Amino acid sequence: MSEPVSKRSPGRGRSATRKHPRPLSRLRQPHDQGNPEGRCPVRSAKIVITISAAFGTGGSMVGKALAERLSIPFIDGAIVPEVAHSFATDVRPNGQGDGQLIGRFLAERGVLASPRYITESGFTEPHLAATCLPPELWGDEEAFRREDERLIKEMATSTGGVVRGRAGVVILQDWPGALHVHLDGPMEARIRRAAGMSGEDEVTVTAKMIEFESAQSAYLDHFYHTDPRDSRLYHLTLDATAIEFDAAVDLIAAAALSRSSEWAGRNASRHRRHG
Repeated sequence: MSEPVSKRSPGRGRSATRKHPRPLSRLRQPHDQGNPEGRCPVRSAKIVITISAAFGTGGSMVGKALAERLSIPFIDGAIVPEVAHSFATDVRPNGQGDGQLIGRFLAERGVLASPRYITESGFTEPHLAATCLPPELWGDEEAFRREDERLIKEMATSTGGVVRGRAGVVILQDWPGALHVHLDGPMEARIRRAAGMSGEDEVTVTAKMIEFESAQSAYLDHFYHTDPRDSRLYHLTLDATAIEFDAAVDLIAAAALSRSSEWAGRNASRHRRHG
């Protein structure tokens, strides 16, 4: 089964050391200029899935498979191994100031949320064009966060979709019918899995895991003051190292369809009573 929230894995940021998790009601809420109270729009529920994936659990592959299976767009994470390595070596070689630096780093180099449809041959044309912040906003971390949130919510409203990372679980925490998934597993199993997939030795993979999980924790803690391992954020937690890939996709797809249908049914019943 997945690791308890209280355990620390190498590379976790300072948010992982909290003895008492912050109540969900006190998490830093996403910005929404058109909806200052952070409430979700009352519409028929689209299929919306957020995936928070520990290193070595195949979160991007699972997300793409779900998007293809359900014919909805996919948004990949802002923190990928290449970004985490660049952040670790170019920006914070001494390992200090993760939270203070991660926002500016992404605002200067990060790609904003880009929903794309998936086919058997790979990505189709972007549903929304992939882009970075315009030059005049480079380094403006609040502009990066606001635009990322806008793009994620636009997809959720218009088509539904799958979001891996990007604090999607916080941004869409109360979204109607959304399913929030955490992919995890024992650290040793995740290292072996990642090494087997990449062909790299376990020492190299462990170093990449430390970089990735440090950047991931810094991102969530800095922008939203939360810990990605807080189990209260998720409806479904899977040990992705113990379940076959297709079975994991089947489980998540079934749960997402159930969540969406249940919310749509409740909403329709409420409208009939008050119609």
